[in-house]
Amino acid sequence: MDELTLKVILAELAPILRGSVLGGVFRVGPKAVTLELAGDAGRQGALTLAPGDGGAMFYREGRFGDRRGRLKTSLEGAAVLGAGQWNDDRVAFVDVASPGGARRLVAEFFGRAGGLFVLEDDVVSARLAGRPVETGEPYAWPPARARRRPESCSREEVASYVEAGGERALVREVAYMSPWVAR
Repeated sequence: MDELTLKVILAELAPILRGSVLGGVFRVGPKAVTLELAGDAGRQGALTLAPGDGGAMFYREGRFGDRRGRLKTSLEGAAVLGAGQWNDDRVAFVDVASPGGARRLVAEFFGRAGGLFVLEDDVVSARLAGRPVETGEPYAWPPARARRRPESCSREEVASYVEAGGERALVREVAYMSPWVAR
């Protein structure tokens, strides 16, 4: 998933998620979890985070049916404070408050290298999927990438990026540019 798609999804989901309470966390694939949520006025839904190849993030209304694969985490009963994106990159986070303290669920949408982590004060308290990071280690946020904003690029500059290095060069040099958009 590219950073622009992630930004659009989070803009839509953040208001829906804010104020919900986490019921359970369920593994639904090798690199995917679903968060069971209860909101105001009896609203129920499920947020699925799947940062593997072809990453996905989606929310659906209604009860989450598959109760297998429940993970023991420090997130059950936590209130969702908000959701966001790290440095306009391919990293989404969901901030929660639980009786045990503040937690942050981080989903890295880096294809095969991505992962799912629970953080307490930027220290990994649980690795749900992804790259090998030990519990108790500080979480390494991806460095901010110095990239140009699309609106500041002329047609000639975009063409020169593509000519010099193809789609990958354009994606590397211009923010919010996915390979799909570059084509």
